[in-house]
Amino acid sequence: MTAGLAAAVLANTVTAFASNSALTLNAAYNGSNKRALVVNNCPYDVYLWSVVNEQGCGEPFILKTGGSYRENYREDEHNKGVGVSIKLAKENQCKGVAITQLEYFLDQSTDTNFLDVSYVDCSKELYGGDCPGRKDGYYLKAGNADVATVADANNPHCPTFSCDSMESCDKTSYVNPDDVQTKSCPIDNPLDFYLCGKNGNTETDPEPSSSSEKQETPTPSSTPVKQEANVVAVAQVTSAPVEQPKVHNVWTEVVYVTEYQTVNVNAKRHNHGHVHRRFHA
Repeated sequence: MTAGLAAAVLANTVTAFASNSALTLNAAYNGSNKRALVVNNCPYDVYLWSVVNEQGCGEPFILKTGGSYRENYREDEHNKGVGVSIKLAKENQCKGVAITQLEYFLDQSTDTNFLDVSYVDCSKELYGGDCPGRKDGYYLKAGNADVATVADANNPHCPTFSCDSMESCDKTSYVNPDDVQTKSCPIDNPLDFYLCGKNGNTETDPEPSSSSEKQETPTPSSTPVKQEANVVAVAQVTSAPVEQPKVHNVWTEVVYVTEYQTVNVNAKRHNHGHVHRRFHA
């Protein structure tokens, strides 16, 4: 390879990294419903990277307290079966520190978004589990429904759930690579992830924040009504709850762990180093 060709390849690589940085992706968000939203309700800054196909982390997007990040869903352009990992850390490092990952994979063949929250890179042994939203909780909502979608034989996806401690968050997230915690939702539905705080509100999403701006954390417009559900072991399958009628202007939280379509799960997991190899992001 000539020096000129090598320089051109390097320039193209740098350009690709820059175009895929979280800063660029947030700035390019076009208002589409096909998007991932991350809101930082934590009392500390969170560093965010959006990584696909092991392309490197690039410059982080800094989520201040009350700040938000959006990106249009990133599709598997080369049909390699890879997903996206939105990496979240308390330090300006995307490897070798305690990291929370919000992961999604768009399966065009089934019009399905496979998604999960992962603490696989937030080891209690190495890092004390001190990654964003593990000890202090998170709220996740997949889909458009104001009332949580219950899991049954005909609609086993689009969860809304929350946790407020390491014990409860570990029951709805990947802790070990062989856990079964992948969820699914239609490919054109949004994904909302609120760090630190179990009350999320997507009726009035915050505007995308810059890495240096602060904004008020959205609050629910009405008092949430909680619906309790038993959490079972990861390897088990919860019985299908009776579908609840939709009540307008009422927030319902459903907390459950369900094993979904194991064959598809094994094909959509995230690849970051030595873990989550089957997701291939």
